[in-house]
Amino acid sequence: MPRIFIDPGHGGHDPGAQGNGLREKDLVLQIGLKVRDLLRQDYENVQVSMSRTNDTFIALNERARLAVAWGADGFVSIHLNAHNGSSNGTETFMHSSSNLPGLRNHLQQNILREIRAFGSVTDRGLKSANFAVLRGTYQHMRTALTESLFVDSQRDAALLKRPEVIDAIARGHVLGIAAEFQLVKRSNPNGNPIEEGLMIVRAEDFQWASGKERFETVLRRFGNQREQEAYQNNTLNVSDAMGVLAKAILAQPSQTIPETHRDAWEELTNRGIFNGQNPNHPLTRAQQATVIKRLEEE
Repeated sequence: MPRIFIDPGHGGHDPGAQGNGLREKDLVLQIGLKVRDLLRQDYENVQVSMSRTNDTFIALNERARLAVAWGADGFVSIHLNAHNGSSNGTETFMHSSSNLPGLRNHLQQNILREIRAFGSVTDRGLKSANFAVLRGTYQHMRTALTESLFVDSQRDAALLKRPEVIDAIARGHVLGIAAEFQLVKRSNPNGNPIEEGLMIVRAEDFQWASGKERFETVLRRFGNQREQEAYQNNTLNVSDAMGVLAKAILAQPSQTIPETHRDAWEELTNRGIFNGQNPNHPLTRAQQATVIKRLEEE
């Protein structure tokens, strides 16, 4: 079972690169957490640990020591770049003495492809350097350090300010790691692999308990067994969830009149206030106006 160590750069008193209202330490932490969650959610038989999961400063040598002590098989240090506002693009490094370029190559290829879905991105290539975190890890595991876009480039910063691009950068890291370590995708309950980039509806994603309860009520009434099991297993995709909601919206309202309202409904129907159709259908404002007008005309 591969053990992947994710290292979001900088943190705490060290903001990393800054520019255009962005701080490297904040964005790489977002990316790192997403990488961890996607690896755990979408792939089988992989363990993931991180050097930091909050805004904490950890010395470079300590980051490497943590990865080695944990017995990591792969080490990915996540960074963003800066260079006087005059450069842009994406580049990925391995240690200058390493003879294992695979992780670096897979990361660069996938990160670049994912970001380019949102705009023009310069391919700054595959590089080598004697960075401290790589120096302390490359003899023990496969290692790479990514530099995805420049915070002080107006063009790159415009991309970095888009949440979907942060998601794309994280997804590129995940796909690169998966390719290097030949990770196996988790399957849905029906045995089909989860599609790349597929958005999942999970109970924990609902902001309010009332929204969660309403969705689950609709799912029990209009969802099939596969969809209900997928929701329980945190593998219900957004497309299927929208299909369940569409069934609920298009479902014909019940024509059964509750006993407590039957006399009133029949009386007002006989008087011409209502037309006798759809007793349980909600009223629009226009329909309410018609009812009020008919009452006034009596």
